[in-house]
Amino acid sequence: MKRQKLFMMAVVVTTFIGCGDFLVEAPQQAIDVDEAMTKGSGVRAMVTGLYSGIHSPAIAGGNYNVIAEIMADNVLWTGSFVTYLDFHNRAMTPANANTTDWWTASYFAINRANIILDAVSTLVDPTDPNLTDAVKNVWRGDAYFGRGILLFKLAFVYSKPWNFTVGNTHLAVPIRTKPVRTPTELENLPRNTLAQVYAQVQADLDSAVNLLPATRPAAERGRATRHAARGYLMRLAMAKSDYAAAANYAQQIIAGGFSLPSSPALAFNGNKFSTESIFEIAWTTSDNPGPNAGQVAFYAPPANGGRGDIRISAAYVTAVGQIITAAQQAAVTAAGGTATDQRVITTAGNANRMLNGLTANTSATLKFALSDRSCNVINMRLPEVLLTRAEALAEQAVDLASVPAEVYTLLNQVRRRAILVSGGTSNQSMIDHSAASFTTKQELIDAILLERRIELAFEGDRFYTLHRKGLSIRLLAPSDNRITFPIPQPEVDANPNMVQNPGY
Repeated sequence: MKRQKLFMMAVVVTTFIGCGDFLVEAPQQAIDVDEAMTKGSGVRAMVTGLYSGIHSPAIAGGNYNVIAEIMADNVLWTGSFVTYLDFHNRAMTPANANTTDWWTASYFAINRANIILDAVSTLVDPTDPNLTDAVKNVWRGDAYFGRGILLFKLAFVYSKPWNFTVGNTHLAVPIRTKPVRTPTELENLPRNTLAQVYAQVQADLDSAVNLLPATRPAAERGRATRHAARGYLMRLAMAKSDYAAAANYAQQIIAGGFSLPSSPALAFNGNKFSTESIFEIAWTTSDNPGPNAGQVAFYAPPANGGRGDIRISAAYVTAVGQIITAAQQAAVTAAGGTATDQRVITTAGNANRMLNGLTANTSATLKFALSDRSCNVINMRLPEVLLTRAEALAEQAVDLASVPAEVYTLLNQVRRRAILVSGGTSNQSMIDHSAASFTTKQELIDAILLERRIELAFEGDRFYTLHRKGLSIRLLAPSDNRITFPIPQPEVDANPNMVQNPGY
């Protein structure tokens, strides 16, 4: 019980880290949460704290990308941090600090969301002229969004995949919906089933869609919109292989006014909140997590102030070489032209070196390489949505002949922006895919997944895609015990109702 109380004191105190100046003058142990949450300024600061929690390098500000990538096959981990090496080797333990940090940072932020939802339901503050019902509804939307995405990511990595058991009754993570302000309010909750967690995620994100605005003012860039909430509903549907729902969510986002900049590079580094950005986490020079944590620290080469611990794999180089098919390359060459994948230049700096394999296993990606480490963390972009709708529509088709033409339009929209065809009598249509490019529906789906692999490389997507599709994750099935994260040992020790995952 003593450990449990100490753990919850950390939760209660950490709930207010980054929440604003209204708590600075009081000692930590004297914080009165109930009093703070009766003020518009208090709840407003708590919303800021919620996003601060989501932005943590332990989760969405770093490890959603970093850990997911080093477990999959696009990159190699070459750094000295053993806690990350364990993920690369699929040798995690319950004592791994990153496993614990992912769990605790998520539940700290979930607790903030729960406090916000509880406070806003009765909030009246005559001293705050800016406190309107519309403002409170957006705060509720922020809280539902935060809780929804955090539960979704927790369940994805700490649970076996969807359909592992009949009815998805296998264990996922605890659903916490009640605010915890003091250690005495803590409930030792057991793990809920994956079906239950995903149902809660669906409900939370549905609420977020109804409450969040379509756009945010400049001062709130980096906070969620209804399109971001739909994007996570889309991801949830794909995790469940609910392709009809996923295609519908994707279509609603596509209709939201996003567009592809002329070059893939215009979504990265100093190009923050581009026209294709749906949700991204803002980092500035002053608030980046430093040289030993977060996305940029591990990806950027030393010349740019990073560690360069994550290197491009030979498997990724091979995949790049498959993007332009032999038939497409022959057509371009016969027309006296060249075809260059601009994403490779964004990734490695030089397309020819990449295709010759010279950067494999030795070079860091340049997608996140600002020398001051202020690159935003890209959480969701329009190309993901376009490719998701293409995949979802193709999966619903009976066979190749019945695949709707829209699938090829969506796929080629991504390819035409990425692959520059020039010279002689060549033209962009020479690298387009059509029904004639494939002999089976599965070949088409494989091409969509290949496009996704290259387009979203080093953004954390590869692991999740392999996982939801039931594909090999470097020779291990997604259901393998070594793929599922262990429940952190401090949580097992503190909570008598907590059950550890198999294999740990």
